Amino acid sequence: MDSGECIYNLIPRAKVEVKKPALYKSKFYGQNRRPKGLPSSFGPPPAASKPDPRSFLRRKEGKMSSDRGASVLSRSVQMRRSNGSSGRYRASRKDAVPSRNERPVYGIKTSKNFIEANAIDAILTAPPAKTEGPELMMKRPEFGKVPRYLDDVKAEIQIENDMIDAVVREHLGQAQAEEVEYLEELPDDERDALKAQLQERLDAVNRRHQLIAHHTKLEHNQKRKKEHLEMEMDRLEADIKRLSMHGKMYVAED
Repeated sequence: MDSGECIYNLIPRAKVEVKKPALYKSKFYGQNRRPKGLPSSFGPPPAASKPDPRSFLRRKEGKMSSDRGASVLSRSVQMRRSNGSSGRYRASRKDAVPSRNERPVYGIKTSKNFIEANAIDAILTAPPAKTEGPELMMKRPEFGKVPRYLDDVKAEIQIENDMIDAVVREHLGQAQAEEVEYLEELPDDERDALKAQLQERLDAVNRRHQLIAHHTKLEHNQKRKKEHLEMEMDRLEADIKRLSMHGKMYVAED
């Protein structure tokens, strides 16, 4: 890495004198100079912008002194004079301010009794017409009743449901008739015998389940056997409960 140190830096070097260029001087220096008191040297001096009180616009001077302007001015003056005006526009002027010698009118009185006049006006004035407010919902005849359109909607829904039920019965009526033909009523003695057999089977399965129910550590095959016995017990209990239900029972023919 270059640290900036070198043996050649020990050799003295000759000083090169840099010549400073001459000061810039405009070729227009000294022309159109202003006094020292003025802050700027551009444009007219400040004294030239002040108005001269002796140079003001006089009559028949300026733009209106031309032939066209003079003719227009003379015509407007003639029109005002023909209308009876003095030549000055007075339409927007206000009334003159009263002088200090003018005095206001004092002692103006009236014989009108304002109290009696107000009382008479209040007695003779007709009362204002009473405006009826909005009708209360509770006073309407249909308040608290089921709207008519809801009855119509319910009737339409009932008709649709009846149509759907008729279509379903029409499609499923034949299948249900075939199923009824293949079903027969289960006699009571067979029903009791079947329930007794299922109970014996349930007792046998329960005894087998009690042999391994108290074990806390089971092998894989023992665990599966326990689950199988529990599922079989649940199925037998459901069958016995179904056979114990009140009413007739039908079974399909083999």
